[in-house]
Amino acid sequence: MKRFENDNALLRAAIWANRIEVLIKASTTLAAIAAFLTGTLVIFINWSYV
Repeated sequence: MKRFENDNALLRAAIWANRIEVLIKASTTLAAIAAFLTGTLVIFINWSYV
């Protein structure tokens, strides 16, 4: 029984690590997209003033 509880805790830890990894990947992707859009917008604004 004790061993099963240990495995359960390990499984839970692995699931949380996986969720956190997915969240980090999603947030870095969103940050990259936001940076790209901001850069595009800045270039567009600069061109419209020329």
